[in-house]
Amino acid sequence: MSALDLGVKKLQVHGDSSLVINQVGGSWKIKSQSLALYQTRVEELEKYFEDIRYVHLPREENQFANALSKLAAWINIPDHIDSMSICVKQRSSPAYVNVINDAEESEIEPWYTAVLKFKETGEYPPDLDTRGKCALRMLSVQFIKTDDERLYKKTAQGVLL
Repeated sequence: MSALDLGVKKLQVHGDSSLVINQVGGSWKIKSQSLALYQTRVEELEKYFEDIRYVHLPREENQFANALSKLAAWINIPDHIDSMSICVKQRSSPAYVNVINDAEESEIEPWYTAVLKFKETGEYPPDLDTRGKCALRMLSVQFIKTDDERLYKKTAQGVLL
């Protein structure tokens, strides 16, 4: 459901791309012809609102939206479903700790097995669909395999976790 469908008259749009927010907001000029088409559509939609503001939100403050976009890339929603609810619960410990504690080691492979194999051989698990393969590629970029055969998560600054 969109803001127009809900009858919203005043809208505040948050985005973590400074370039897009400044271009859509009119502060910066759009040079790309393909992006100009999107700008035209945005201008058409703006007419339906009394007030619309574009706010740049740094990526580190936009974690929930980033998590939702990654979730959307992983989940395949059937065509006959119009909407799907998501329940978010705050936990006292990281989610992976609960998963590890709930499963016997002999029952499942560790979560990182697919990432490690993809880093080593470039092969996907046989049961992955196109979205799953895309998600695995995106996830594997965040990890590095060291000479001592260990898998580390790499921060944007290059620090190994």
